[in-house]
Amino acid sequence: LERASSFADAAAGATHATLRDVRVGWLADLDGHLATEPGVLDTCVQALRRFEGAGAIVEAVAPGFDPVRAWETWLVWRQWLGAGRVAPLLSRPGSRAQVKAEALWEVDSARGLSGLDTLRASGERTRFYQQLVRLFEACDVLALPSAQVWPFDAKLRHPSEIAGRTMDTYHRWMEVTIYATLAGLPCVCVPAGFGAGGLPMGLQLIGRPRADADLLRIAAAWEAVAADLTGGRPGEGGGAPARRSPAAPAQRQHLGERSLDDLARGVARQRVDGEDLPRRAHAGTLARIGDEHRCVRRHPAVQLD
Repeated sequence: LERASSFADAAAGATHATLRDVRVGWLADLDGHLATEPGVLDTCVQALRRFEGAGAIVEAVAPGFDPVRAWETWLVWRQWLGAGRVAPLLSRPGSRAQVKAEALWEVDSARGLSGLDTLRASGERTRFYQQLVRLFEACDVLALPSAQVWPFDAKLRHPSEIAGRTMDTYHRWMEVTIYATLAGLPCVCVPAGFGAGGLPMGLQLIGRPRADADLLRIAAAWEAVAADLTGGRPGEGGGAPARRSPAAPAQRQHLGERSLDDLARGVARQRVDGEDLPRRAHAGTLARIGDEHRCVRRHPAVQLD
């Protein structure tokens, strides 16, 4: 949008009233970088098959960015900004004992940052934005799971491991949520379905820069298709996992010719600025502050940054 344009003008020009011909780029687990609990990707893929059944075009796409560099960049920004809010409170006598350990970790980590670190992170964020935006040359929206884990016991502060991977920070278990925020792109989370244990999972859709109105229309179109997922819990007369209608033959080439596992995994390799990135065995998992993610017990589509 031009700076003089209003959001109302953009909303009036939004084009997607249905899912027909909407191009969805499925990023899955970023070629194995993101640890996910069993069934998370499968549930998202089942939702994407329903997208196809409603006329959307779904393709697995290479991320086009290095997720390790994205994570390191996000850490610097989070520590720098978070410490700016929390550090002033610590000047009060006895206040440190009243601040939770995760916030103290952010402040203490930020104290080790230099001006050069923040300048470098700023440049990396710009580079990441440019890499992500290039993906929209072939897609209208990008899709990722809304969470890497199923809803867990509210008494658990945060998961310490996912699928055998130990976390190296308190928020690694929600790494999947950082990309839209880091790039400054609009993002909406919608219901994806229920796993084998009856717990819900969501799908996050990331839109083009300033395409908020289009993204909201796509989300509304999906909710109309998947109304069975929003009416309650499994077995309560609504919200039960729906029987999926076969995709129309015209769309079947996109998902139907690949196995569920192939699509869930996405692409075998990725390229960043012309360089092959090898598959990484990541030692961590993903994150969102433990207290915030507990809202997933009610609905996994809720996202708090």
